[in-house]
Amino acid sequence: LDPTTAAQGSVPCLIAGLALMLVAVILLGLISVTGRQLGPESTGPEIFQVPLVPWLPGFGMMANAFMMSTIGWSSHLFFALMSLVVLLVFVATKVTKKVSSSKREMEAPRETVVLRGKRTAELEAQLDDQEI
Repeated sequence: LDPTTAAQGSVPCLIAGLALMLVAVILLGLISVTGRQLGPESTGPEIFQVPLVPWLPGFGMMANAFMMSTIGWSSHLFFALMSLVVLLVFVATKVTKKVSSSKREMEAPRETVVLRGKRTAELEAQLDDQEI
């Protein structure tokens, strides 16, 4: 690859991005037409509706697809590697927290029984004091 192509993206990627945008527009059109054909029972006041949906999110996805098609493959590789690193850190954090919480749960019932025993003894002593 020459430096100008690597910096600006390649023609096949640009064509793929434009084709993806065309497919997205067609899908958005089908979704909006199908949504209008659901009937009057689905458009009552109790139905939650958001303006410009699915058009605004669809255009956002198209813009992202276009921008991603114009960057080089090394940026995609870097993004994939960083996503993998973040995912591994997330999973490691969750596993560590789960293991430590399960250890605490295994120790907690013994402490609870001891505390309940002390509390029960205190309450019995108070009842004995009140009866006298």
